[in-house]
Amino acid sequence: MTVTSTPVQGIADIEHSLAEFAKEPNGSLIVAPFPLIMTNQDTIIALASELHLPAIYPFRYFAANGGLASYGFDTVAPHREAASYVDRILKGKSRPTCPCRHRPSTNCDQPKDCEGPRSYGFA
Repeated sequence: MTVTSTPVQGIADIEHSLAEFAKEPNGSLIVAPFPLIMTNQDTIIALASELHLPAIYPFRYFAANGGLASYGFDTVAPHREAASYVDRILKGKSRPTCPCRHRPSTNCDQPKDCEGPRSYGFA
């Protein structure tokens, strides 16, 4: 296996890079969470699907929007946990009875209702 990093400056670079990766036998893509990537996520997801290039994305919403899978920090769970912690405190529980919970910060996710695998021809 060879890992290749490709610097991109704009959408044209992204399109060119994905086309080159798709030419490789067993080529695949790991998408990093950079601002350029985040603003062009729909284009990247569509192009990866069109090229049948398996890709793993940094956040769940990439997979929910048609990407194959995601592995990364859950952006919703910490807020949900904080809200329940504040709720317990406001209801009068003392701090020692409201322990902080630590949950793993990363997870692999492929939403049940997403079309990702079907668009790649996997399901």
